[in-house]
Amino acid sequence: MSGHDQVDWNQAPEQAKAWAVDSQGQAHWLHWDARHDHFDDGAWVQPGLTNNVQYAKTPAQLFGWDPNHAWRESLTLRP
Repeated sequence: MSGHDQVDWNQAPEQAKAWAVDSQGQAHWLHWDARHDHFDDGAWVQPGLTNNVQYAKTPAQLFGWDPNHAWRESLTLRP
């Protein structure tokens, strides 16, 4: 599993279980037990929900993530 070791979990919402960047370079706190296959059309999506359901994720900072890096490798689970 890849991930990003610079994620500041002190800034995460209490319900956030993961952090990830989507194909558009936007970072999100993911509010479910995300896995690397939980994406659809370039966005991280909670199984059973569609991409336009926003309550399953909230905006986050990039924490220095390089936007040229493969976005699917960004998934970082909460320690």
